[in-house]
Amino acid sequence: MNDPFCKVLAVTPDNTLVRSLRAELRRAGAATHVAHLKSPDAIAGAAGLQDWLVVDVDRFGHAVCRHGSVVAWPGQRLLVCKSDFRTPFNCLVVDRHKAASRLSTLVSGDFPSPKRLPRTRQQQKRKHNTLDGSQTWELLAAAAELNRLNRRQLAESCVRHLPPVFDMRLASYYSYDPKAGALVLECCNHPYEINTLIDLGRDPGHPMAWAIEKNHPCLIRDWETAARPLPDRPYASRYSTRSCIIIPLATGERLAGVLNLSDPADDRPLSTEQHQPLLGMLADILNGAVANIDLFERTQQQALTDALTGLGNYRAFSQQLRNEVMRSRRYGTPLSLMLLDVDGLKQVNDSLGHPAGDRLLRTVASRIVAAVRQIDLPARCGGDEFGVILPNTELEAAKRVAQRVLADIRQKSIMWRRKPLPASISVGVGQYQGELTTDEFIRSIDKALYTAKVEGKNQMAVSHEVPQPA
Repeated sequence: MNDPFCKVLAVTPDNTLVRSLRAELRRAGAATHVAHLKSPDAIAGAAGLQDWLVVDVDRFGHAVCRHGSVVAWPGQRLLVCKSDFRTPFNCLVVDRHKAASRLSTLVSGDFPSPKRLPRTRQQQKRKHNTLDGSQTWELLAAAAELNRLNRRQLAESCVRHLPPVFDMRLASYYSYDPKAGALVLECCNHPYEINTLIDLGRDPGHPMAWAIEKNHPCLIRDWETAARPLPDRPYASRYSTRSCIIIPLATGERLAGVLNLSDPADDRPLSTEQHQPLLGMLADILNGAVANIDLFERTQQQALTDALTGLGNYRAFSQQLRNEVMRSRRYGTPLSLMLLDVDGLKQVNDSLGHPAGDRLLRTVASRIVAAVRQIDLPARCGGDEFGVILPNTELEAAKRVAQRVLADIRQKSIMWRRKPLPASISVGVGQYQGELTTDEFIRSIDKALYTAKVEGKNQMAVSHEVPQPA
């Protein structure tokens, strides 16, 4: 590296990025020459690359190491790695929008530059921003294993793949239960007992509550000398050090969980200089994984939910009924089914408009939900038809549920623009018998529902159908 300036090779299909890099480096006063290759495959044919700082960005923004040097865009950060003969691997994590000025600072350590920082300040910046190259690549490799669409699988991947990145032995992953306001242990690799439930309301001083309050990864070098007083550790004697890393996982304002890493492999306190730069990258990766899971779960839920009533749709109803029929066959448990039809919905829509009909359907749905148990599955099966799966329920109990819904609709008026709607329902109910298939079971209850409508509506009919002998 005897050249009077730094030679930068930008490997990217984005011409705009290269032009911007050149302009910013000129404005920053860095003595550089920027060459451009559109494809990483062209690097093999280039000569003299051992003296070049290789800037390599693929179309997906992934880090691709070329001759020990790379620039990549993980999230909103720019990872700059530089290889020379004296320092095998130096890295900086910098803001994407300050990439050029920080790159000029990086090269000014070996080449004269008008914008060179004072030595003491430069050393201080490198001290707090330098990453260990091997850890960086370990983290990027682990990131591929964290690309899960299931929370349990994400927890297991974190516990399995992340401790080696930080040279830690132990890891635990807690998921957040918003109803209880508590963290629940999801997965861990501890060989002994640890807390399975942490009530954030009763224990606001817990370090995990501290990290959640900061909404930022926390590195505790020594439990006893932390800046904030921390509670007693009931299992402190089982840890070899008083150091730990706590990373809260969140999507927007919603807390998803907390990841803990503890017990460094060399039994020494954690190094802020060594681990802190990686924590921001890891937090971004984990939060992205949690956001993907949230989006996937919302999409799945929407695919199984009726948009008007909020109940399950026919797809959810049929899937659950098949599962319950197989369970009833295997274990001999009772299973009942109720089909309900809103009488006169078409007349309401024709005379008062569809908003009135929607109001009628939503109210009937809410009253069905109020009449059944949490383990039951109410669903909207069609335009004016609802179904309720009643696991572990015999026929007499199912008839009582149907009578409750009928009485509720009869006695409580459903109002629309200060006038009561003509609301009534017909119900067919029955218990699963023997070897009926799922479709035969549904047809038997549907016959009972038809009977209730033919005989005058606003009433219940019971199916007693049994399988016919072969």
